[in-house]
Amino acid sequence: MKRVSRLPKTRASAWSSARLLARAACVLVLLVPAAARALDADVWLGKDRAALFDSYVKDIRDGQLDPERGARRLGSTWDAELARTRRRFIQAVTTADVYYALLSLKNSLHDGHGDLSVPRALTPPRARYRTALRFRPERNRGALRFVVSASTSVRVSPGLILLSVDGLTPQAALDAFREWHNSSSPEHLEFEFANWLSARDSRDEPLPSPLEVRYALRDPVSGSSVTVTLPLLRHENDFDEPEPFIAYDRPLGLDYRDWKPIFCGLNYRVYADPDSGALVLRYFSFEYRFDFRDLWNRMVGLSYAPRTLPENEGAGSGLERFDLEELERFLRSADPRYKTLLVDVRENNGGGVVEGLLSLLATRPFRLTTNRWIYTPLLRRDPAFLDAVLRMAGGERAAFIRAQVGRGDKRSPIFSFTCSSPLCRAQEAVGKPVPLGRRYRMAVLSGPYCVSSCDQFVSVFADNRMGPVLGLPSQGESSPARGEARFKMANGESFGLTLGIAETFRANGQPLEGNPARPADPTYPSDGYLRRVLASLKER
Repeated sequence: MKRVSRLPKTRASAWSSARLLARAACVLVLLVPAAARALDADVWLGKDRAALFDSYVKDIRDGQLDPERGARRLGSTWDAELARTRRRFIQAVTTADVYYALLSLKNSLHDGHGDLSVPRALTPPRARYRTALRFRPERNRGALRFVVSASTSVRVSPGLILLSVDGLTPQAALDAFREWHNSSSPEHLEFEFANWLSARDSRDEPLPSPLEVRYALRDPVSGSSVTVTLPLLRHENDFDEPEPFIAYDRPLGLDYRDWKPIFCGLNYRVYADPDSGALVLRYFSFEYRFDFRDLWNRMVGLSYAPRTLPENEGAGSGLERFDLEELERFLRSADPRYKTLLVDVRENNGGGVVEGLLSLLATRPFRLTTNRWIYTPLLRRDPAFLDAVLRMAGGERAAFIRAQVGRGDKRSPIFSFTCSSPLCRAQEAVGKPVPLGRRYRMAVLSGPYCVSSCDQFVSVFADNRMGPVLGLPSQGESSPARGEARFKMANGESFGLTLGIAETFRANGQPLEGNPARPADPTYPSDGYLRRVLASLKER
């Protein structure tokens, strides 16, 4: 047997060994955290991610009324939306990855009333960022483009047109952004994408790294182009909110920055435009169930003295009644030079029943919207989901629906949204006018942030031919009945998705979901937009 002698290591060979050990240590440092992070996602999603994902999709398909509708309206398919969500489930490593996979699953339905609730341990800390630019969508001869509408960067002037963002064309970036968009309205998608071009929110999508955005922009006058990379800076407040106590300003508040209201309610402000002879009623919301802080702040600019609420009347219905009574009084006594009333609901996020305001605008009885509940397979087999949905009904109607589901019925009769009987029968969906003692030429200014009962308001106004609808279509998502379905995760905890199970019918009998009232001449916002709308009314 040959004897192997052990020679002492040279300095070079010792140094080589040390380098190998150091390299191995680095690999271990990199691998161990990665394995730990993989375990983080496994805790929530388990090892068989595909099977878990498929089980969620099956229950959603069985729970949501027409789960294909949202993607179809945006020119996609639910299968295509789910494909990228599935990849997020399979590839998830961290708890943040799990959160964004669930958010992507919720958004795949593109339901504006959809909601996601997750365990606190999965919720990322909220962080909001903005660059120095602001964009708006425009249509030029039918072609969609995104234009810089405001800038605090010395290198970028308003009016420049977006050529690319982070190396993607606007259309490619829009298609990618759709994963983080919740509604089915094409116009709403365009507006939200325009906001996303310069804003990020950690609760709404994964943040980029590094925190910056690269834009390529073109000057439409000179034809020259510029490429600029701008940092995303921490930003806690809304981008432009000239009236901080109003929660619904969004960018539309800029239309009113040079106007002073002449009358203020809790949920509206009235402006006068002598040039066109029009009053503008800017109605922010139909929701009158306020928390204390919001109610207190809205009373700062109130034009009428508060009154005592009767003990036998709910706070929300009482405040709405007061607001409408004071508006009626104002419209009766307004300066007779103003013969046109434009109702601006572009930023109205819905809330309560809209019959009261419509009664002030109508000159004859009018048909209202109705709704019908569809008893989906999940609703029929999951008592907890049924209970969650029935919280929107209450009383005799809830008992009636529960009995129908128990008998195996597939759908409800048609209900009215305004109820004088416990079952809210369809025959009750007729409104009566409140005579103002004077005639106004009525018009409504609509847009894609008008949603839910605001959708209903615009459609009733249009279908009863009370006047023209201007601007852009409302969002087209009424969702009259919905509830939270719970989904078990691998560790026994659960998350919730809000699923819709009902359909709304317009006053003309057509479905409202995905089919809002459309202006005869859809007009995208631009500089001086509101002034031009008022001038067009004067010419009619």
